[in-house]
Amino acid sequence: MNQFTITANSIGEAWIKSVDHVLEHGNPFFDEDVELLEVTGLSLKIECPSMVDNIIEKLGDKEIIQHTLQKFEKGVTMANRPFTYGERIYCKNGIDQFEWLVNRLKRKPETKSATISLLTEGDTSPNLPGVTKKSG
Repeated sequence: MNQFTITANSIGEAWIKSVDHVLEHGNPFFDEDVELLEVTGLSLKIECPSMVDNIIEKLGDKEIIQHTLQKFEKGVTMANRPFTYGERIYCKNGIDQFEWLVNRLKRKPETKSATISLLTEGDTSPNLPGVTKKSG
């Protein structure tokens, strides 16, 4: 798998660079009946992330941004989603994975075994999490 890292100063800059990268290097892919371009092995490094971003303010769809942020909130369920990322992060099998990860890193800052999993073992649903985060 090809690995490529985009380094940007802001979330908006990373967004634009990511879209450019996908348009230039993406391979056609179908998600059911929707044709997409997809790249694998893309990582982002954002030097100064902020919730206030001029590029996002100017070009981002506020409704989509709010909907996406809501999917990551603790305690939120959404009628139109089979799960939310918040449910998987903060209450997967009754465990708050974020709290577990923070405590593990406090006890052993050098660990390479502090990972949050969004997949539920044995899940055969067609809607699986598409976001992953690797520590370290």
